[in-house]
Amino acid sequence: MTTVNQISDANITPTLPPKIREAVENVKAAKAVWQEERRKQTEAAAMTETIRKRQEDTKTETQALNDEWRNLFRENQGNMTPRMKKLRAEIALGRETLDEFEELIAAHAAENEFLPWKTADAANRYISEHNRLIET
Repeated sequence: MTTVNQISDANITPTLPPKIREAVENVKAAKAVWQEERRKQTEAAAMTETIRKRQEDTKTETQALNDEWRNLFRENQGNMTPRMKKLRAEIALGRETLDEFEELIAAHAAENEFLPWKTADAANRYISEHNRLIET
């Protein structure tokens, strides 16, 4: 048995009355817009998660470097070795990077703040076009 999903649109669309054909095309267009908005929202959420993961990795790495520096500081009774100086620079860079991550996350959130609303609007348009098709 052949289901509706197995029949190619190319086989059906030309045989439909013009009004229904137009409604079908409107549904397809609205669906494509909605899917694109969903894709953007999903990608933005994934990117936010990736940024947060990188931030957490940097935080862990910086904390490990800081712990190592403190241990060396105590072992050397305050005498700064070349290794300790290098660690200090890496720790400072790590802290600066963490500040940059905070700014990046805030900027990313601001850029993507309205993506859920755009996706919802596109979904509503898709539903409306589908309802118009059904009513046709």
